[in-house]
Amino acid sequence: MKFCCNLMKLLIAGMAGFTAVSSVAAERPLMREAYDRAAFIANDGGNGYYLNRLIIPTWIGQENSFWYRRETGDGQRFTRFDADTGTKGDLFDHERLATLLSEQGGFEIAAGELPIRALTAYPEGSVEFLAFSSMWRFSAEGALHRSGPGAEYSSAVRSPDGRKLAFVRDGDLWVQQVDSGAEVRLAGSDDSDLTYAAKAQTQRWAEAQGEILWSPDSRRLLTIRTDEREVRKRAAIDFAPDDSPYPTLVERAQALPGDPHIPTFQLLIFNVESGEEVSVDWPPLAAVRMLDTPIGGNRSWWSADGETVYFVDIERGEKTVRLLAADAETGTAHELFSESRSEGIVELAHNVYLPVTLAMLPKRNQLIWYSERSGWPHLYLYDLSSGELVRQLTSGDWSVRDILYVDENSGEVFVSVAGREEGKNPYYQEVARIDLENGAIDILSAGDEDRQVVGPSVNELFIGEFEYGVGQDRARGFAPTGDYWVESLMRIDRPTTTVLRRRDGTRAGIVEDAEVSGLPEGFQWPEPVTLLAADGKTQIYGIVARPSDFDPAKRYPIIDHIYGGPQTVNVPTSFTGAAVDAQAMAELGFVTVVIDGRGTPGRSRAFHDFSSGAVQKASNLEDHIAGIRQLSAARTYIDGEKVGIFGFSAGGYMTTRAMFEYGEVFDVGVAGSGNYDQRLFYHSWGERYHGMPEEIDYGVQATSSHAAGLSGDLLLMHGLRDFNVHPAAFFQTVQALIDANKPFDMLVLPQGTHSMSGYALKRQWDYFVEKLAGAVPLEDYVITSAHDADAAYRKILRRRPVTGGEGTEQ
Repeated sequence: MKFCCNLMKLLIAGMAGFTAVSSVAAERPLMREAYDRAAFIANDGGNGYYLNRLIIPTWIGQENSFWYRRETGDGQRFTRFDADTGTKGDLFDHERLATLLSEQGGFEIAAGELPIRALTAYPEGSVEFLAFSSMWRFSAEGALHRSGPGAEYSSAVRSPDGRKLAFVRDGDLWVQQVDSGAEVRLAGSDDSDLTYAAKAQTQRWAEAQGEILWSPDSRRLLTIRTDEREVRKRAAIDFAPDDSPYPTLVERAQALPGDPHIPTFQLLIFNVESGEEVSVDWPPLAAVRMLDTPIGGNRSWWSADGETVYFVDIERGEKTVRLLAADAETGTAHELFSESRSEGIVELAHNVYLPVTLAMLPKRNQLIWYSERSGWPHLYLYDLSSGELVRQLTSGDWSVRDILYVDENSGEVFVSVAGREEGKNPYYQEVARIDLENGAIDILSAGDEDRQVVGPSVNELFIGEFEYGVGQDRARGFAPTGDYWVESLMRIDRPTTTVLRRRDGTRAGIVEDAEVSGLPEGFQWPEPVTLLAADGKTQIYGIVARPSDFDPAKRYPIIDHIYGGPQTVNVPTSFTGAAVDAQAMAELGFVTVVIDGRGTPGRSRAFHDFSSGAVQKASNLEDHIAGIRQLSAARTYIDGEKVGIFGFSAGGYMTTRAMFEYGEVFDVGVAGSGNYDQRLFYHSWGERYHGMPEEIDYGVQATSSHAAGLSGDLLLMHGLRDFNVHPAAFFQTVQALIDANKPFDMLVLPQGTHSMSGYALKRQWDYFVEKLAGAVPLEDYVITSAHDADAAYRKILRRRPVTGGEGTEQ
């Protein structure tokens, strides 16, 4: 997560971020200007040139008011917006809170640089948040009190009646009475591999919200017992510890594809009044998708009367899913319906990073189910009493992207859809209303841009741990009343506008116009393009970035910024993510492209299935080559004889495959932290996208199997603290290149994690400047990347108070 505030600017300045320290005699003005432009663009989170590009609304209680973080030239302001009146102002007294937090932290804090997370706003005007590893309550009158230890309170889930908090302490499950503070330990374990209300170890982080779901009557709670006792321990060595000269062995449970033991989740129901524990009478659920749990992954719900728990069981390999019901009193479970595929997997959302796109209708005892059974992602309505299909709600050669809001009383569901209009970018979303009784659909908001509304399921992806709070729902676009929604109008070639809409789709006002300032002279927004895939008929989409000093009379090498994972699209619909990376690279004297080829989501099932059972075909390199050739043929300023490619993670993997298998096209490649062999990555990833090892050849997807084909300049970079993509696959690829007697370059980062440090980013830039452009890169130019600055900022966030921490009434 990137923070746009003065504190970040100070951190970057203090760390010599984006500044050069070479001697004047060695300067080459034009190259230095290019590096300065690239560094400025790359630091999109720290220098504030693009403010308020994405507004995340968090509604306050059941009111038609929400708060959001408004970025300014002086940092950020937590802002309250009243949808009924259209007025906005500070959520609380920033200056007063800055003074009080400065006293607690022992260092000066500015009003626009408040180091707070996990904020909850209450209707009476108080706010609760995490700072300095503790939870704090700041009243509307300006009093600050420490309300509890951070790790426990940020994991807490408040009961619907507001009287109880369920939370995790040292791996155990506790419940606290809010009024008295009395606590009861419901369950616990002395084994760190057997935990309660927790994610699997590879997905767990400090201060994460507990995997807890209260019953509507607050009498019971549903949770999980996560079992990793038999899961293999993956070892890594920290060769450069911060506080010791001696290497340290780091181990954690992580299953690999085909392993006999994987993390599992046993569903448990607790009666919080009696303390009675009921185990759901169904085998423990397999950790699948991105190892999300049945609670955090939106795959379990309570009935309206709190007597039944419904849950989804996704079988390992994800070819069969079942919906089940369990009696809360006895734990007895039975199947309601199932869905299977013999080829490919059963998808329950358009993006595997998000919880599944299902919605419980407790008053009607029905469920809205997401399925690609027709060849396109659509919604189906099921009766939970019988498990029978009531009706298919949506149909056609287009996609439902998310369920945004359900109104059971009016019988309406609001959704985001895409791909309905011929000739329109199929990734652009629209907002529609569907009648639950007959499936009639009304498009409420549409245009030639991506209309993005924060759905109930997207918060972890967008805002991670920052927005989690105690006592209310997570952030979302629709008001809890359904009267309004907040929508961001996004295009790659212009700044974002965020608007407020009424229930009928009419515009009620503008929340924020994104502010753009200080961009390099001559800056051009990236250009959206439509291309043809290698089959000559399938349309694929991308963007083209050019340097700010672009001269159409010149010839520029072209560089492909690739991702190539089967789980997500890489081409953004606004100037963020891959677009920023591509533009920064372009500023060094290149034309940079980002393309989504076949084998990626967001389109039809057939489009995505192109890489099913063949993970190496995700985003399809041949589609990228076809697109590059089309652009080179149509644009005289592109030198199609000088082609580079770079990417990170799955993009690093695909970069090496490009250099190993298509050396006649790609001249230079830089691969960062690639998952070069899915046999060494999460079991669920490989089994989901490539298949079960006993059923399919895994050797073909490993880059080490193709290393002998290298015929260009390749730089491999990897961090030894990368516990997400293990360095083993990196070193196996390196050894394969050595065995094949191939020259290559490598950069090992002893303290590098699964992220791009400023040093690594500079080396990537230098490599293309030297190898592809034939120029001499700047030597003594120091960069602080967004990762570097974010890591420093998080150290401040996690400081402990220097005072007693009890707060003040002053």
